[in-house]
Amino acid sequence: MEATGASMILGLRLRQMREACGLKGRQVVEKYLTCSTSKLFMIESGTRKIGRLELTGLVSTAYNRTELAQRMEDLRQQVANGDAGLVRDHPTLHPHVMLVHELEKEATEAYGLQIDQIPKLWQNKEYMMRQHRMSGSTGEEIERLTLAGIDRQHRFLDLDNPPYTTVIITEAALDRAATVPGQLEFIQHQSTHPSLVLRAIPTGSGPHPSYAGFTVMKFDEFPNTLWADTVHGGSLTHEPDEVAHADNRWTILSQYAATPEETLDMVRSRMTQ
Repeated sequence: MEATGASMILGLRLRQMREACGLKGRQVVEKYLTCSTSKLFMIESGTRKIGRLELTGLVSTAYNRTELAQRMEDLRQQVANGDAGLVRDHPTLHPHVMLVHELEKEATEAYGLQIDQIPKLWQNKEYMMRQHRMSGSTGEEIERLTLAGIDRQHRFLDLDNPPYTTVIITEAALDRAATVPGQLEFIQHQSTHPSLVLRAIPTGSGPHPSYAGFTVMKFDEFPNTLWADTVHGGSLTHEPDEVAHADNRWTILSQYAATPEETLDMVRSRMTQ
C-alpha cells in the first residue's frame, strides 16, 4: 500500500501514542497484537492498513486514549476507502499542535505561501498572542496556543535535519510586523538558520495573483503532500493534481518575490525607521 495523507496521519498518531506510553514496538506486538514488529512499524509509517479491532485495542487499551478512539477510527476508514479527497487535520497529543507539524519532522523540504502574515516559524511571542487575540481566542486559550507555537519552533530547530523551508509573503506583512515589538528582530534572527528562508513580494512590483496560504511538503518515502489553510485550521491531501496546482501557484509567485537577501534588507530598513 502506498502511504497517503490519511495513512501517514494515522501511523504518526499511533507512533506518538506508543512513545508517549514509553512502549517499544516489540512490547506492543507481544502484548496487544498478533503480528510482527515489522508490521507495526509499517502501520506507523502509513504503508500498511490496520483493522478496526486492532486499532481499538491499541488506542483504548495499550495507549489508554479512549477519547481518541472515534477520530482514529474515522481516519482508519478513510485509509480503508482509499483516502479520497482532503483529510482534515487533528490536534496531536498536545491539544494545540496540529499533525501537519508532526509530518514536518519527516519532510526533506517544504515551501509555501502566507501572503499577508508572518509565518509561524518566524513569529515572536507577542506576534503570536496578538494574532490569536484577533482570531477571537481569549485568556488562557491565547496562552496555550502561544506556548504550542513556541514549542513547535523549538522542536523544528532541534531537528538534526530540519526540512529546507521557504515561505513567500508580501511586503505588507513586514509593515504589520513592524507594529509588534521585537518582531522584525526575530525575523532577522530566525532567518540566520540555514533551513529557514523568507521571501517577500515587494509592494512596488504591482498587482500579483493572490492565493490562500498553503505548504507543500516533500518526503523521501511518502508522496508529496499539500497542506491547505482553511477557516478551521487546514487540510492535507496527496492528490497529484492538487499538489501540482500548488506547485504552479508557487512558481508564479516566485517570479514576483524578492531574494532572501533582499527580503532581509526590507526587514532591516524597517528596523531603522
